[in-house]
Amino acid sequence: MDDVVDSGTPSRSPEDATLTATTGGEAVVAPVPDSGTQVGRYVIIEAVGQGGMGVVLAAFDPELDRKVAIKLLHRDHGDGRRASEGRSRMLREAQALARLSHANVVTVHDVGLYEGRVFIAMEFVAGKTMSEWLAEAQPDWRTALDKYIEAGRGLAAAHAAGLVHRDFKPHNVLIGEDGRVRVTDFGLARSRRDQEADLMLESLSDSVELNSSSELNTGEHALASTLTRTGDRVGTPAYMAPEQFSALPVDPRADQFSFCVALYEAVYGERPFKGRTALEIATRAAQGRVRATPSNSSVPHWLRRALVRGLGPEPSDRFASMDALLDVLAVDPRRRWRRAALIMLPPVALGGWWIASQSSHDACAGVDAKLEGIWNAGRKKSIEDRFARTGLPYALSNWDTVRGRMDVLAASWAAAERAMCRTAEEDVPVGYGRRMACLHRRYEELRSYSDLLAEADAGLVEHAVTTVEALGTVGDCEDESPGMRSDIPGEAQREITAALARTRVLGQAGRYDAAVEAANEARRAAEAVDERWLAAEATFELGKVTESTGRVKDAQQIYDDAFSAGVAAGHDEVVARAAMSVAVLELDHDKDFAAADNWMEHAGGAIERMGEPGQDMKPELENVRGRIAHAQGDYEQARAAFERGLEIRRSNLGEDAPQLASYHVNLGHALANLGRFDEAIINMKRALVLEEREFSPDHPRVAASLTSLCSVLRDTGQTEAAVEACTRSVSVLRAAVGENHPRTGTALVNLGSALADADRPDEALEYFIAALASARAVYGDGHPRTGLVLNNLSVQYELAEDWTTAEDYARQALETFQRALGEDHPTTAVVASNLANLLSKQQRHGEAEVILRRNAEVLERRLGPDHPDLAMVIGMLGETFIHRERLPESIPYLERTAKILEQAGGHPFEIATSKFALGATLFEIGEERERGLALVRAAAQQYRDAGARADQIEEIEAWLEEFAPADGDTMP
Repeated sequence: MDDVVDSGTPSRSPEDATLTATTGGEAVVAPVPDSGTQVGRYVIIEAVGQGGMGVVLAAFDPELDRKVAIKLLHRDHGDGRRASEGRSRMLREAQALARLSHANVVTVHDVGLYEGRVFIAMEFVAGKTMSEWLAEAQPDWRTALDKYIEAGRGLAAAHAAGLVHRDFKPHNVLIGEDGRVRVTDFGLARSRRDQEADLMLESLSDSVELNSSSELNTGEHALASTLTRTGDRVGTPAYMAPEQFSALPVDPRADQFSFCVALYEAVYGERPFKGRTALEIATRAAQGRVRATPSNSSVPHWLRRALVRGLGPEPSDRFASMDALLDVLAVDPRRRWRRAALIMLPPVALGGWWIASQSSHDACAGVDAKLEGIWNAGRKKSIEDRFARTGLPYALSNWDTVRGRMDVLAASWAAAERAMCRTAEEDVPVGYGRRMACLHRRYEELRSYSDLLAEADAGLVEHAVTTVEALGTVGDCEDESPGMRSDIPGEAQREITAALARTRVLGQAGRYDAAVEAANEARRAAEAVDERWLAAEATFELGKVTESTGRVKDAQQIYDDAFSAGVAAGHDEVVARAAMSVAVLELDHDKDFAAADNWMEHAGGAIERMGEPGQDMKPELENVRGRIAHAQGDYEQARAAFERGLEIRRSNLGEDAPQLASYHVNLGHALANLGRFDEAIINMKRALVLEEREFSPDHPRVAASLTSLCSVLRDTGQTEAAVEACTRSVSVLRAAVGENHPRTGTALVNLGSALADADRPDEALEYFIAALASARAVYGDGHPRTGLVLNNLSVQYELAEDWTTAEDYARQALETFQRALGEDHPTTAVVASNLANLLSKQQRHGEAEVILRRNAEVLERRLGPDHPDLAMVIGMLGETFIHRERLPESIPYLERTAKILEQAGGHPFEIATSKFALGATLFEIGEERERGLALVRAAAQQYRDAGARADQIEEIEAWLEEFAPADGDTMP
């Protein structure tokens, strides 16, 4: 093997980092199970790899109909302590991985024993190790870096879970055929509190050679004893941090060191420290003696600088965390400066009209006069009166917020303008023209918004706060790169800038027709002088306001034009924003998930090319990714994306920034769909607090948060609280935006559902009918929103036992969702289950069973085996057997339903119902009467505690009275 023998160019073979299990210096490898052998519930297919600790087998899971990987520990014929250690290590690997849920960490499904040997059932990754991929692909440094960044994210996730891998190396990284990178082999992963015990054990280890292919002299033998645990090294020497060589406690920075060794090897083709033995490598690593850069290397210096820091001999020399290292690796400074080079021109030539049009002294003297004309006491009083005359309950609250923001923006603009003028009096600095152009744009935005506020109506008042939030700040002018050419006419550029400012302000304020006109003006002016950069911006702004007018197809085409214009101009911000906008339209209106994903790839690439300036767009990128995953029913992926976006926003803006509210809402929905209701409610309430702090309680933004909170409260059985939240939301939206508005329609649906939960069916039906009219007016008959209302109407008519009307609405709803989302979407499955329930109530149990079996397969595949939505379908399947008097066949379904709901903390009524169904059936079969009776009694108590409907309590009490009279006697 090649772990410690370094001839300058390391081997890329799969065995490169494999440990050898030894007993007294001799390897002992246990027999490999034959194909067809059953290990636990898994059927072995073939062996796919073998290492020092065990063999890796491909296997089939007959219960879940999927291929898995089985890691089976070698049988150790040495003393009992070694065998016990091996089993403990394998169990640690399973436990460590089971605590992680991350796209870049291999997933563990199960752990068990086979003939005294521990096995772990894991996700089967069809692909190859990083070692194999590097050897075959021979990637350039950029491609190799991208793959290792993915692996680094997996390590960072492990660290966040309190784990240290301790054996990161290329052989422990898998690259699937889908291109996704996963870190594996956490057999040495330990929490920090476990390491002290490990070190005590290691001090008792026998002294053995590290590698049978390399001779160790007497001086090196002492080192070997600290690296082994009776033949099993704690790590792989070629990749180990100095503190691991010294048998000191390690923290995540040891993994960072190993990661940098592996990445260095990938980009340079050799490891960072010379040495033929472990001692030589350890010595150079402890001294920080990284090899010199190869003379023919194309690896940039910034990357080498980051790697050398990560290879620091002391943990304190390295980055504070893997995340900090990844932040550096993910941003290529050369790309940032290349982008700047395209747009920064010599200061004298750049936008000479900014300087030539007036002297710097005159400009400084005129700052106050320019500001007085657009934001003075008289104008503020006039605007306040306009706001008050709208009569909106939140008008003056909005005005207070807007006035405060405008005061700050105006004052900061004046200060920046004066500072630029005074600087220019002494010497015209590099970038002067660029920054003055940016300040001019900020001034035009202030002027445009002030003029708009002076004519405020109810519509503008509603959008006033979000509009002022969208205005740029003078701080942006330090980084903004307008990309102006030096030879375009000065007056033309002023017109373009002013038109773009009006477009943004008018669009944010909801004045879409005027915004379209301003955007077209800016676009025509930019094209007339061949100013590609600003033409791309104007085209994108035109797409935004066109979309806002409801002309979706036109907007898609304009965004496509903006994307192309951005590519031609090298304007990556426009490229990214246009691509994300098309992705959202593909998602919301066409339900073309593949197209949406494709556009998101373009957006992500553009943001990466932007370098550091693109970091501000990453939360938006994650938010759209989360929306796409959520729409496809992949709630775990959606949760992860929303959390990433929220965390970036929080780190940039602070904990109390109002912009975090939408991220909390989206995250709350994803968590609720994963059955994590307590966390969902926390996020929804946090969003509500942020919105109420930013707006007034009667603002539509607050109503949206209330609607989302209502939805999650319903899921947790907090019926009265849900009705209260939904009622308030509907009241606010009807007053603010009217009946036929998408937000009002959503609120009506949620209120109807909450009223139904509260056993107020007549009121519920009233709101559902209103919601259907609203949905058809806004979305049309083929949209999922309309399908949702149809489904809920079906449920209401079912409760009224109007089977014909209920089935008609149910089939309309199912057809709508099948067309819009596809057969395999979880929402489609739920709607189909409602239809099956209707069929069962009409004694059409065979038809219902066919639908329910299909739905169970879909939901388990998409949501996992323990999701509450799956429990509903499985319970209904059990009921179809009960109705056909095939009671024993129903038991497995009823058992599983009760277990899932109990573990997931589902709705208390649903848990009680599942217990009642299972208990009564067991009792009736006669095999487990005592257990059945206990379940029914527990269900009865749970009904009472949860405040169930009278008819529910009466039904279960009647059963108990018949089969378990008060004196305790039961019928035979």
